[in-house]
Amino acid sequence: MAVSPWVLQLADWSEPVAYWSLVFPLLMAGRRWSSLSSSLRMLAFLAAYMLVVYLLMRVAAHVWHNNIFIAHCASVGETVLYLLAFRTVLRRLPRYWFAPTLCGFLAFAALDSWVLEGFGQLNSYTLSVESFLIILLALLYFEQELHQATSSAALMLSRPLVVACMGIVLYLAGSVMVYSLSNHFVITNDAVGNSLLYSVNSIMLCVLSGCLFYAFYLTKPQTLPQPL
Repeated sequence: MAVSPWVLQLADWSEPVAYWSLVFPLLMAGRRWSSLSSSLRMLAFLAAYMLVVYLLMRVAAHVWHNNIFIAHCASVGETVLYLLAFRTVLRRLPRYWFAPTLCGFLAFAALDSWVLEGFGQLNSYTLSVESFLIILLALLYFEQELHQATSSAALMLSRPLVVACMGIVLYLAGSVMVYSLSNHFVITNDAVGNSLLYSVNSIMLCVLSGCLFYAFYLTKPQTLPQPL
């Protein structure tokens, strides 16, 4: 694939910029921590987890020239944090939905990593299931919020978790395409195509980072009662 050098340089720089952009929602979460709900705190942990995993993958690629095992574990950890974030807010689902969903996903992820795709390539099946599952939960949350008696477009966009879910849906919808196609570029040894493909993932990660930042910003700090 013939591509201008500056385009490749831009694609290479997009990944570290995207991951380091997660620092901004983390700083905002730190400022609003006492006011954040348990779901938003899980999403703050998710942002920190994604940044730490990125750094570990860079170290593993430099030291061992192979970081695929970390990538497999990363998708599992992200899904667990997503599920924990939605655990308490989906009131329209049965209370017992969390444990079977988590166990089912973990079983499939293990099957994918050890049998279906192995550790020689990215666990694209697991990533696809993750995206489908979390997008479904986010849409269920949107549906739940729309049934509120006072729902309106303005009110919906003022709810922190709604804004965060918008970023989650956009990020996962874009990244599932990237992860599904990445194995093809790895097999064909197309480093240029793979680099350009992952620049799409970087753009969607910036969208997620921005939505998380705004969601944490919308969470108003708790004010202490003034002494008499």
